[in-house]
Amino acid sequence: TVALEKKRQEGIEAERRARAERIAKAKAVAAAQKAAREKVAREQAAREKAAREKAAREEAAHERAQQRAAAKRKAARDHSSSSHRSHSSRTHHSSPDPAPERTHTVSHTVSHSAPVSHSSSGASQAMSFARSKVGTWYLWGGTGPRYDCSGLTQAAWASAGVTIPRTSGAQYVGLSRVPLSSMRPGDLIFYSSNGYSSGIHHVTMYLGGGMMVEAPHTGAQVRVVSVRYSGGIMPYVARP
Repeated sequence: TVALEKKRQEGIEAERRARAERIAKAKAVAAAQKAAREKVAREQAAREKAAREKAAREEAAHERAQQRAAAKRKAARDHSSSSHRSHSSRTHHSSPDPAPERTHTVSHTVSHSAPVSHSSSGASQAMSFARSKVGTWYLWGGTGPRYDCSGLTQAAWASAGVTIPRTSGAQYVGLSRVPLSSMRPGDLIFYSSNGYSSGIHHVTMYLGGGMMVEAPHTGAQVRVVSVRYSGGIMPYVARP
């Protein structure tokens, strides 16, 4: 009958509307979930960036403090030496002045590219130690059992019986250096904010095959990653 057919059509229409509403609701839920995931990802990326920047600032501040302390110690030694020379000059006033010493200036390039070597077994031990710390949480100023970047490289080489300076800047300045293109497993790679040793804020250890191990920054773990050839990498590596 007409009434039954009308009722059937109304039922079909109601089902169609209900299905459309379910689809629209599912799409809305999916969109909300996607937006939430993207928000979480953005927040995580922002936290990681902030942690990296904080770690870089802390490391740079630590380096500057170390450099200031070293400068003060040098100034104190120079003052003591100057006082001693002055006293000696007064004591031996009848002696002729000695001939002035010639100052030898060693070029930056030559000193950096001087041939150096290290024990392959020592490098293997240092790399093995560093790899064993993968997954360990970063700790600024840490020298074990948690580490910052230079604390890890120092401890790694110490495990091989080799003593190196404590901070990344001191490691770059205090160790023999070779061009980045000539680096070997066990060498130390440095990153600087200004391209000079004064701006060095991070150090890693080269493992070979384009990989390196590092204690990256606060909130992250020791990890093995590909060498980053951007972001301020220094043109020389240090070889303990």
